[in-house]
Amino acid sequence: MPLPSTIHIRLDILGGIAGDMFIAAVLDAWPELADDALEAIRAAGVPAAIKIALAEHRDDVLVGKRFSVDEPHDGGHSAHVRFLDIVRRLREAPLDPCVRERALAIFGLLAQAEAGVHGVAVDDVTFHELGAWDSIADIVGAACILEALRPVTW
Repeated sequence: MPLPSTIHIRLDILGGIAGDMFIAAVLDAWPELADDALEAIRAAGVPAAIKIALAEHRDDVLVGKRFSVDEPHDGGHSAHVRFLDIVRRLREAPLDPCVRERALAIFGLLAQAEAGVHGVAVDDVTFHELGAWDSIADIVGAACILEALRPVTW
């Protein structure tokens, strides 16, 4: 469905929202954006061994979409990934420039928050959970969707 020339989207969330929830909710409303979002996620370097799925969901209360990124786990913890390595990876990825810049801006805000909490320079930030492929998929997918919905306001 084409977007109206002016639209304002209000997310009325209590306690925050995860990237997978955002992606699922928006793709439930605009399913035609799904292929581009999934393509951007793969372009960001998410390996083919990692299963990415957008599926119908129904439980006793709600119906909608569910977005998932399933990484194979070896029982250990994810390695720490340097913020600068994520920046390099995204800069080298064949992403639409606007999607790349939005994803980098999101990671930049997270790196600033981490730097403040840990008392280190932004360039010295390492991510544990945020360096995992599921976080990269969530952020790049969300960035792609945000760019596709322009000029909406939030």
